[in-house]
Amino acid sequence: MKNHVYKLDALRGLAAQPVVLSHAAILVDPKSSHVILGWASLLAVIFFFILSGYVIVGGLHQSLSRTGSIDLKDFFVKRLARIYPPYLFTIIAVVIFSTLPHRATSPIHMGLYPWTPGALIRALTFAFHGTDPIVIAPVWSLRLEVCLYVISGLLFAALAANGLIRMILAIGVAVFSTIFFFSLAFAFASACFFALGGVAYLLTRNIIVDQEHRAWMILAPTGGWSYTLYLIHMPIVAVVVDYLTLSITDPIILIVLCCLVANIISFALSTFLERPKFYASLLRRLTIAPALRL
Repeated sequence: MKNHVYKLDALRGLAAQPVVLSHAAILVDPKSSHVILGWASLLAVIFFFILSGYVIVGGLHQSLSRTGSIDLKDFFVKRLARIYPPYLFTIIAVVIFSTLPHRATSPIHMGLYPWTPGALIRALTFAFHGTDPIVIAPVWSLRLEVCLYVISGLLFAALAANGLIRMILAIGVAVFSTIFFFSLAFAFASACFFALGGVAYLLTRNIIVDQEHRAWMILAPTGGWSYTLYLIHMPIVAVVVDYLTLSITDPIILIVLCCLVANIISFALSTFLERPKFYASLLRRLTIAPALRL
């Protein structure tokens, strides 16, 4: 996988842009049709599921091949370190956005999304409802990915385990998967795309790339803030639209400005939000539980 790291980062960074562009266009001009941008955004999200499957299955497969076991504790520590820092900031961003004054014609009416203690708890645990404020950020796909991470970790741990432990883990995978498929929209499709990424890894894992194209290396840094951008761009774009619509009448200029501001802010935030190795190391020091290697 290390031979493809620049390409993966570049593709991740590029895929985030259609999502931001599509949402910016909708908020700037809700009455216009944005079919092409909508399809580009959907395809980008599908690609994210495929890419996640490639990376997660690849990491678990490498661990299983190298050691013959899966350290579930370390797997979930790494996932928490990757997922939660940008996500927690997204929750803060939505809280701040909900307190700002908005125009009567604001593209997002926060009155429809009241913050309550329950809504905050649901946001923190990915159990949010459609009327919770956090849903103004595109977190629906993140929740699906989190569930797929859990299923993948348990599944590979079951493959590595024996006897009763394997049976318990297999039952856990079956129960969690059943709840996942029957309770969340797009769950089955997301699992298929995730699995496709895993299959792609298994088919290409032995391919050696001597040197990646320079273009991938140039574009790779955009992947460094793509996750933060994906999560927080909606409140950023909504603020730009809210406060600049009256002074910037050209929708194209406003859309481009929304995308530019969202990328700049996400880039700045990513320098301390997207540091999974640092946060994983911190979590390991704070966690007293022993390794759960199966």
